[in-house]
Amino acid sequence: MMTKLIAAAAAALSFLFQVVPISAVEPRGVDEAPMRSYQLAKDTPTYDVAAVQSELESHRTTWNAFVGESKNYDMTFERICFCPEQWRGPFSMRVRNGEVQSATYLSETMRESSVEPDLLRGLLTVDKVFDDIQKSLDGSYVEVKVTYNETTGHPISYYSDSSKMIADDERTYKVSEVLLNDE
Repeated sequence: MMTKLIAAAAAALSFLFQVVPISAVEPRGVDEAPMRSYQLAKDTPTYDVAAVQSELESHRTTWNAFVGESKNYDMTFERICFCPEQWRGPFSMRVRNGEVQSATYLSETMRESSVEPDLLRGLLTVDKVFDDIQKSLDGSYVEVKVTYNETTGHPISYYSDSSKMIADDERTYKVSEVLLNDE
């Protein structure tokens, strides 16, 4: 009952969402750089895909300069969705030449076990998270929220919702502990 009430209140207030750069927030956790958040919701007076698109391109450029041509890094990736645990993570991932080389689960129930090879293809590198954000902007998504690391440019958190009328289609990706690795 409480969940339905909260959902109804959120839907009623959805007109308040708009594209706004939210001022840099204090660093928390492993990613010690300042962060900046951007939010986009259709059917608002300030719906401006161009502003969010510009930020996406700027942060992708920053990321490419940070990671270099080798695209070798380690990261933690988590998917928050209505999906099986083996798809949610969190995962500790090794990315080499821009592709996921290996990953292990970090959740309590699956701790330190390796991700099966057929599931590796479903894990998103930083570049694939950028691509997914772009698809959301190009598509018919009703809400997109992105928080970027201002130093490295990578998305820290990304939320998208394709329809306010469909339950469980929302998804959130979280990227953290990004460390360059020149192995």
